[in-house]
Amino acid sequence: MVVSSTEPPGPCAAQALLDEAITLFVNGEPESAKLILRDLVNATVGFEALAAPRKFTSLPRACTGCSRNRATRP
Repeated sequence: MVVSSTEPPGPCAAQALLDEAITLFVNGEPESAKLILRDLVNATVGFEALAAPRKFTSLPRACTGCSRNRATRP
């Protein structure tokens, strides 16, 4: 998968990159996984924004929009 430097990847493309990085890490290729994660961060929020301090009052608020991490309610 090629990450364009002019347009951030959509949610599906970002998820595919994350899945690929996890697969590479699990299969014993951590250096390749780090390269993909670096490209993903640079193509989306950037390291400066990622490193900016954030204050969350609760974990559910921190994960708003993260459907994989959101707890399901009965």
